[in-house]
Amino acid sequence: MNSKSRMETLEDGLVHQLRDLFSAESQLVRALPSVEKKAHSKQLKEAIRAHLVETEGHVERLTQMGRLLDEKLTGSTCKAMQGLIEECEETIELESENKALIDVLLIGSAERVEHYEIAAYGSAQALARELGQDVIAELLEETLDEELKASKLLSAIAQEEVLPLANQDSDSDDEDDRGSDNSTRRSGGQKKSGNVAKVLGLAGCLLLFPQFGADAFAENAPKQHAISNTEPKQPVVPKMDRELTAKESAERDAMLGENKRNSQEYGRDNTERNLAASKESRNPTLTDSADRDAAVLGRNDRDSRSYESDNTGRNQRIRREIVANDELSTNARNVKIMTENRKVILRGPVNTTQEKEWIGAASARLAPNYEVVNQLETAPG
Repeated sequence: MNSKSRMETLEDGLVHQLRDLFSAESQLVRALPSVEKKAHSKQLKEAIRAHLVETEGHVERLTQMGRLLDEKLTGSTCKAMQGLIEECEETIELESENKALIDVLLIGSAERVEHYEIAAYGSAQALARELGQDVIAELLEETLDEELKASKLLSAIAQEEVLPLANQDSDSDDEDDRGSDNSTRRSGGQKKSGNVAKVLGLAGCLLLFPQFGADAFAENAPKQHAISNTEPKQPVVPKMDRELTAKESAERDAMLGENKRNSQEYGRDNTERNLAASKESRNPTLTDSADRDAAVLGRNDRDSRSYESDNTGRNQRIRREIVANDELSTNARNVKIMTENRKVILRGPVNTTQEKEWIGAASARLAPNYEVVNQLETAPG
């Protein structure tokens, strides 16, 4: 949002925060493939790859929120995420024989991103609750839950795998130093580069994990998101102080029916949603015609969102297939995938004709009943 835009109502503030989040998540979608390519740990690569799919889902959710508010969320730039990504790019440029040390630093950068997003989503959710925008608040809660889980996973990978490996490599450097120049060590030159890397690496990482990792944020998050066993004293999100109307319930069910799933379940069938609609139609509390009309509208809205969700799931599967191919260039792994009128449309630059053909073939295989419109452009040179 332009810095000169006027803020008058709490809803203006919510829209402002959602635009900031939309920009942040969109930037992250473009940045994560480079982070995954730089990582050495297989477990870390898989975690980043999975979170890329989740992040694309976050962009979709934010787009739905914009439609609910009849607001466009494009046109803003999140300066905070821009700065965090620039710092991460500096880490990507680093080189070291200690590969685990690079992974430690990448996790540190990723954790800073997660902590920013956790704070931003918690703040936006509080505004939505206060405004009675319960559908939007539930959508924000789903994303907040995924961000907390991602932060916890990064902390676990750091503590259980890459930190011990980084420390072990540093110790090996120390042994090489002792064997190569024993007399120098006796004279006081024993603190070689291996020890320096060990101290700096461990000092920085111990500050991040776990004291200031995901567990610290869990203390301020809603109870259902708590990572530690300590019950939070003051949840960030206030409890609802009124019953939902039938229309609000129908709208909430319509939205949440399409979003209560994780990144591995986007392609499941509509059985649960249909059962929920059937149950709603038999609800004895819908006694007057206004409530019945609201329920019917909710089901129609659900059917519309079902189509959108199916498209999202299909696009996510294609994206996962592309990201999983380590031989593709960064450009190829960042192509745009859109679905419109039973067509899968591919746009963006790729490095070679082979990449263009491979992505087109993969899309056709994963969307057999759709026409693939391959508009990918081969970069010159």
